[in-house]
Amino acid sequence: LGGSWADGTVAVLRSAPRRTAAPSMQPVHPGRHMAVMEHQLSHRGLAGSGGPGARAGFGPGGPTSGSLRSSSARSDASLLPVRRRKTNIITGIVSYVTEFFEQSTLHGLRYMILEKGNYVEVVLWTLALVASITGATMLIGGSWKRFQNNPTVVSLEKDFRLWNTSFPSATMCFDRRVDDQRANDYILEKWGVQDNSSDDYMKYFRFVELVANATYSSLTPFRIYVADPELKDIDMLDLADRVNLRIFFRATVFDTSANVNFTEAITELGICYSYSSVMARYLPVRKNTPFEPFEPPQCNFLNSLCYARVEDLQGPVKYYVHSPYEIPDSASKPFTVHSRQERDTTVRFLETVADPALRHLSKRQRRCQFFDEGVKPYPVYSYNLCMMACRRKMAIRYCGCAPYFYGDRGDGAKMCDVIGMACLADHGEKLIALKEEDPEADCKCYHSCEEIRYTTDRNFERSWSYPVPDNIRFRWAIELYSKTRLKRSIIFTFSDLLVSFGGTAALFLGCSILTFVELIYFFTLRLVCTVRQGKKNRKL
Repeated sequence: LGGSWADGTVAVLRSAPRRTAAPSMQPVHPGRHMAVMEHQLSHRGLAGSGGPGARAGFGPGGPTSGSLRSSSARSDASLLPVRRRKTNIITGIVSYVTEFFEQSTLHGLRYMILEKGNYVEVVLWTLALVASITGATMLIGGSWKRFQNNPTVVSLEKDFRLWNTSFPSATMCFDRRVDDQRANDYILEKWGVQDNSSDDYMKYFRFVELVANATYSSLTPFRIYVADPELKDIDMLDLADRVNLRIFFRATVFDTSANVNFTEAITELGICYSYSSVMARYLPVRKNTPFEPFEPPQCNFLNSLCYARVEDLQGPVKYYVHSPYEIPDSASKPFTVHSRQERDTTVRFLETVADPALRHLSKRQRRCQFFDEGVKPYPVYSYNLCMMACRRKMAIRYCGCAPYFYGDRGDGAKMCDVIGMACLADHGEKLIALKEEDPEADCKCYHSCEEIRYTTDRNFERSWSYPVPDNIRFRWAIELYSKTRLKRSIIFTFSDLLVSFGGTAALFLGCSILTFVELIYFFTLRLVCTVRQGKKNRKL
């Protein structure tokens, strides 16, 4: 359409092409022509609102409309490269995925991209492929879950004539652990008090006894010493060690060639002595104690009797019978021997051994832990030791310190003073009754992969009256040998897992594990190389 403004400027309006009927030979009436032109001008914003005069002169919409139209054209021109780039990227992605569908060994993919294929066929192949992938995923997930949660089996062995079993250890703790003379020397050195009949001496002596005999069940009396400034900075581990009652004994063991002796150890029960123990050597009272390797004596079915007897002890004791690779804790049940008394304990045992291949699994998979794998802050592992580490962690959480009867473990944890021990008195019963499944503790303690569990078979107690010497003795033995033992083995190995994956993939998808390797390769390494090559080609 053409028109002219009042100053003679010619305005030409272009409209988007549209379908029209065949041109008519009938002439167009001039008035109608002007009306159409006015309508289109007003529609595009070129006509002003000043009535008929606006059509002949510069109205408010004239020049502004031209500038808007010009800027719109420039904007469209600047967006063209961006749109073209996006189109190229989308085209490249579609082309790359199409190439994978064509070359993949995964059955059915190539039939989903037929350019001239039947749409029904494409839909059927798509549904079949989705169903196959779903079934394969479910079975593969089940195999993976089995490998992670239940790849082991516990079987029963009965060739008992060929077995050697470690002789059980006994850990002995005196009921009263204070040597009076050593306590006198400590009080004199620390506080300068020598008169053992004075009130000050009795106060310090009671405190020394309290520290030396401290366990989780005897922490309440520490509360009365909280306000005493003279007891504020006492090194309790050093105190307990310096006043501890040293052991004198006479022992008899079935294997006279075995170098068996008592080893001093720091436990949750205080400073105790372990006989024929491997674990005790990892729990020394003093940090600089040299380590001495030890192999416990072995018992077998051919031995008529496997026993040890300890006598001529200085005072009443509590003793615990356990594996050489274990240590008693606060929850263990003791046997008690008083003055002029003898106790004879026989035990039965159930041994569990482990296939060395079990070490290839994680602790969570096999649900057990080997002795040399350790549990922080200890270099070795046992179930009771793990529970001790858990109680220690909870004590630090409750009161900001660990009681001295865990020793100096070298992890920077603060050792409790009087205030800390009084604080732990509020949590003692809870710590003793701590269970591995307690959500607050989060212990995650597994049983040992190789362990020996002992149960009491017979327990005899004999007592004498005067004039029998004031002697204390106890004996423990294995009289009946178990004819069965348990063995932990792997029943579902990583190789079995791969075979399961491959069989499932072949059954449902007609492919192998290599197809999944191909999938990973195609969308990682090959994709990166393709993108880099495309950039080089564009630069050229």
